[in-house]
Amino acid sequence: MDRYQLTIDSDLSKLLNSVNQEVIGKIAIVKAEVGSQLLSMEVPGRITYDTRNETGIASRVGGRIERLMIKYNYQPIKKGALIMEIYSPDLVSAQRELILIAKSGAENALLRRAKQRLLLLGMQSAQIEHVLKTGMPLYNVPVYSPVSGFISEKNSVSNQLPVLLREGQYVKRGESMFNIYKAGNLIAEFSLQPKVSAFLKRGSEILIEGLAGSDDLYKEKIGIIEPILQDGVNFNIARVSLKENSFYAGQLVKAHIPISIQGGWWLPQEAVWQTGDHSIVFKNENHVFRPYQVNTGAKINGMVQIMEDISDWNIAANCYYLIDSESFIRASSPFKDSRVERVH
Repeated sequence: MDRYQLTIDSDLSKLLNSVNQEVIGKIAIVKAEVGSQLLSMEVPGRITYDTRNETGIASRVGGRIERLMIKYNYQPIKKGALIMEIYSPDLVSAQRELILIAKSGAENALLRRAKQRLLLLGMQSAQIEHVLKTGMPLYNVPVYSPVSGFISEKNSVSNQLPVLLREGQYVKRGESMFNIYKAGNLIAEFSLQPKVSAFLKRGSEILIEGLAGSDDLYKEKIGIIEPILQDGVNFNIARVSLKENSFYAGQLVKAHIPISIQGGWWLPQEAVWQTGDHSIVFKNENHVFRPYQVNTGAKINGMVQIMEDISDWNIAANCYYLIDSESFIRASSPFKDSRVERVH
């Protein structure tokens, strides 16, 4: 027998496996928590106007904007306030026709039809009577706000930016120019991940933080959850109609959303390594850590839901210490010879 021959006993066998299959290290271990989880998730949001309570301002005639009183989006305005003055050749022509009919002493039916035409073109009764009294047409017809609120350019999504309409610009008949959002009608909007919104529904209660530096919390209910696709990313918008008047448009707020998730096994987020579409945990077996693929569910407040029964597993509390910068995980089917290799 060769006196230099090395005899391998069971204590050394675990050291001779490929580094692609297991990792040796002194890492704290954790066990999965089983059962339901009641979590409070914090979601940032903002206050905006309730677009369900809006009044549109459209041009009833084609013409040129001679005077514009609206300078920026979400400018406050009161009912009856002047919005703009428009010069319209069609409107001037209709006024001259009215004056001629009135001077000719024609029958009342013709006069009523001429007045009705001007009303349909956007003139007010008081303005028509002024034209009849003076015998002179109004070249610049004023447009007034029908309600009080905050005015915004049509299709605008930005707060307090200058409007695109300018004095001297021409508008077409029927062209929508402004929306007026009624004062006091505000909503809160919160962006949610699809996995989170799956646990919420219309009527779910949330708590909204008040003004900055305040500890006030306001209990509200979700009015609607709307799916959104933007720049190739799917998410949901939760909208909450506000009963409180302590908020203002454009304010950044935070919602505390209680979520009850039934079932599953739960691990800290640091114990689960994400690689593409796969989730990996490192299980302690005979003093070495071996990577396994698992199926995950919800990821909330630093906890990850595991869908398989791993209650008897000892798992590395922080798997990132077991992965070097030149390796990646190639996963196999979960829980069917679910061990995965660590490949350099």
